[in-house]
Amino acid sequence: MSFFKLGKDKAKTAEETLLINTHNIRYRESYRKLCTGLLNNNCFDSKRRNSVIMLSASKRKQGMTTTAINMALTLSEMGQKVLLVEANLHHPAFELILKFQVKNKINDYFLDPQVAIDQCIYTYKNHFDVIQSSKENSSKTINFEFLKKDMQELDYDWIIIDTPSTDEYADAFQIAESADGILLVVRKLDVERQATKKLLYTYKQNNSPVIGSILTFDNNL
Repeated sequence: MSFFKLGKDKAKTAEETLLINTHNIRYRESYRKLCTGLLNNNCFDSKRRNSVIMLSASKRKQGMTTTAINMALTLSEMGQKVLLVEANLHHPAFELILKFQVKNKINDYFLDPQVAIDQCIYTYKNHFDVIQSSKENSSKTINFEFLKKDMQELDYDWIIIDTPSTDEYADAFQIAESADGILLVVRKLDVERQATKKLLYTYKQNNSPVIGSILTFDNNL
């Protein structure tokens, strides 16, 4: 299993941790190392139409959403075609962080049979494509099996999925069935590392494909 460190970059807000808003070379390079590791990982089937990466964390405020966005940007800069999916219907943040409003969201796809998944895809500043979510109807039972089936038909090199924390919701464990690889995101605090170890054990019990972990807010970088 791979291990990656991502620097703090002295940011005060989520927006400030986005690569498009910083010129910190070491911070940007940490993401290039992460994405190069993904490109060289032999667990992904090169014959598949796309590779699906899911980010998961044991609790909120681990830096998972900004990590997902920065990964999408970095992979796109490396010539990859990327779709970023916000599958966190409980605490959606893409619209606020990206300052990017869209008409159709993943909620519409899940709950309205007339809305196809490609109708929820929008291009963000010519960098990568994105599917956003909202809190609307987030309490309703969602069948993620449809997402797994339809994602297999999308024409992307990489699909990155941002998920809710596992201490509050079980969504990530269902979405994991759609993933080719799972990256665990943990903030650099010992108590949260212990929670991540428990999360890793749960995924292993479910035979979910955990391929690595990401340590965020590392002041040593």
